Amino acid sequence: MSLRIGSLYHNIISRFFKKDQKPALQELLKIMDEELENNKDDFKYHFYFKEIKNEMNKNFINLYNNFSYIIDDPDYENLKDKIFTEKEFVFDIDEKNKIKGKIDLINLRDDGFAELIDFKSSQKKYSEKDLEEELQLKIYYLAIKKSNSIAELLPDIRNRTILPRYYVIGLEKYNFFTVTVHEKTEEMVTEKILSIISNIKKEKFDINPRNYFSCSSCEYKIFCEKYYGEPL
Repeated sequence: MSLRIGSLYHNIISRFFKKDQKPALQELLKIMDEELENNKDDFKYHFYFKEIKNEMNKNFINLYNNFSYIIDDPDYENLKDKIFTEKEFVFDIDEKNKIKGKIDLINLRDDGFAELIDFKSSQKKYSEKDLEEELQLKIYYLAIKKSNSIAELLPDIRNRTILPRYYVIGLEKYNFFTVTVHEKTEEMVTEKILSIISNIKKEKFDINPRNYFSCSSCEYKIFCEKYYGEPL
């Protein structure tokens, strides 16, 4: 269910930022209602639908306020060449493997920065260390440097200072977290990805949750021997 809710959040945010005119808060909440209605069958037997909707409503009001630095831009109607959502990328990580994905939101700021924003809607509680170690934004960073499709869409983006930021949905405050990137990031992330690819091909996975309670938000616990009582 959390994966489905996460997909809904991304769809709503993408639709909202694609509006040509400056969007109002009520427009965002209307999009939320439409997406929930279009996907109501997913919640047919979910006893907490009302609570889910109330939580989403609260989170989107908070998101609207937190993105006021974009929404309140007096020139918002002309930002369609600066704000991009769900942009696909593909690049070679080595001679045999490609990385494909989508960048949630790109904001080409007037100060020369390019914000790369990834929205986190999981129920998992993220620490700063968790977010710093996450690969998602660092893969976005590699995509900016390596993906031809991104370069064709945004010819000047490689001349900008890249600012990778997570936006964690559901927090009352401090929703943004900026990830550190530097001259060795590309090498370190490439090495990490190739190690993951190698382990996948070897079917080698280390199951090492911090504790039993951390399993509760894992989408794959039903397949996991650790979740079913083997000592951690």
